[in-house]
This record gives sequence, C-alpha cells and structure tokens, in this order.
Amino acid sequence: MPLLASFFAVFLATTLPTAGFPQQLDSWQSDLSPIPSANWNYDTAAHLLERAGFGGTPAQIQTLAEMGATQAVAYLVRFDASTNSHLSAFDHSGIHDPGLEPFPPSRPATTNLARETGEALGIKVKPTGNRRLQPVVNKFFYWLRASRLETERVAYWWANRMVSSETPLQEKIALFWHGHYAVNEGKVRDYRKLLNEL
Repeated sequence: MPLLASFFAVFLATTLPTAGFPQQLDSWQSDLSPIPSANWNYDTAAHLLERAGFGGTPAQIQTLAEMGATQAVAYLVRFDASTNSHLSAFDHSGIHDPGLEPFPPSRPATTNLARETGEALGIKVKPTGNRRLQPVVNKFFYWLRASRLETERVAYWWANRMVSSETPLQEKIALFWHGHYAVNEGKVRDYRKLLNEL
C-alpha cells in the first residue's frame, strides 16, 4: 500500500501544477500556411524528411534544403514509378508449389481431405502401412515453414526498399496502411498474399 500511496503522490505532484490552466499552443500549430523562406534550412529539411519518410543522408537533406520548402514538399508528394527504377522487384525463390492450392485452413482439415479423397496438397496417401497420411502432413508443415521463411525474405526486401527509395513518403504511407489493415503470415499462410499487399 505505501507504494500505491507514493505513486499517487507523485502523480498529483506532476499533474496539479498544470491542472486548470489552458494549454498554450505554439503559434504554428493548426497553421497550414507554407513555412516562410527565412525559416527553411537544413534542420527543417531534415525534419521534413523524418516526418515524410525515414530520414535521409546529409546529401539528401542538403538537396531538399536547397530546393526550398514548396519544391521540397512537391518532390516528396508527387512521385512516379520511374523515380525508383533502381529498386529491384522481389526475387521469388521458387518455393511455391501450385499443387498446394487451395491450401487447407488447418492440419486436421488437410488430413480429413486426404482421408476422404486419397490425396491432399498434391501428395497421395500411402496405400498401406503405418502413418498412411504422414507424407501429406509433412508437406503441410513443410509449406508452413517455407512460407514463413519466404515471408521473412519479403520483410527484409521491403525494409531495404523503404530506406533505399527515392519516394520515402510513398513507402511510409504503405507502411501505415500495412500496419492498419494488414494480415499476418500465420493467418494467410502464403507469402505471396502478403507481398501483394505491398
């Protein structure tokens, strides 16, 4: 109980001095007018790159600073695909097997399908012996692991693309929407579906 009382005392001590006083806003907050040319410099260009992307090299910051505020914003907002022609597309490893489609939602669904039809995931059930469904189960878990590893490759590829892009705002927007709507690999079980989101 003394710990709770001391926490409460610290809370009151830090909040009471400001309680009841209106928060004063800086003069620029809620102001959407362009920044004056006199205020545009290397530091504000660096700040813009941090907010609209993932920061920049000193050379990139200097280039933006020399453009002026209006041109710098236009450069970041109006992007086209040819700007990033130096970025390579994702290099698929070839791990995907079309015989896996449609991929069952679970291991029990896979074995039930194999039991009913005599095959699943492009693998036939063993005609005799113990563990007749084992090859199907092996293929199921092999694909889960392979897809997970390929998803990690997609993540590394995308991270490299984000930091190497000449259009950082485009990548930051994609990251925002990916975090907002994205599914995870464990649910879709196919790295290609995650790659299509990007």
